[in-house]
Amino acid sequence: MKAPKSPILTVVASTVVWSYVTGIVGSVTTPIVIQMYHPKTMDELEKLLPPLTKLATANVEMFPLFICLTSLVSLLLFSRTRYSPEALCRLTLSVHLLVGWCASLCFCQLACFESRCTHDPRGFDLDAFVSAARGAFPITLFAILAALVASIRSLQSERASHKRQSPVTNTNDVAVQ
Repeated sequence: MKAPKSPILTVVASTVVWSYVTGIVGSVTTPIVIQMYHPKTMDELEKLLPPLTKLATANVEMFPLFICLTSLVSLLLFSRTRYSPEALCRLTLSVHLLVGWCASLCFCQLACFESRCTHDPRGFDLDAFVSAARGAFPITLFAILAALVASIRSLQSERASHKRQSPVTNTNDVAVQ
């Protein structure tokens, strides 16, 4: 079965864009923090960066790598499953959005939360998370998760319809009248 070109091109384009954006943003995060906060030593910089930002800037390649891996799996499934390529494309794009959201949260944590929920000894501050950037993080997370759930349900309904359309029949059965 040959997969249509449109979903393939969409997944490839999304992979290139999200890999590039997460890679570039990750590579400029530390220089931007240095420009904004003027730490005098690397120890000062280390103390300034929240744990998620430290992890993300130390491993910038993890976001593009995960995006490429999900795309590769999706592209392999296009021609090897009964699921429609459009449904698989929607699921892949939703995963790309979720990875991009996670990258944004990690890289922008210091700027958006102004250290309110990262260096607080009590841990994560939900109020800071909800109010940062006028609620951009929770609103976009909700939208992405809604798209992800809708994509998964679409695949589940396709699976159920495939089961109903192709029942297993036994040719040895004789109809009783």
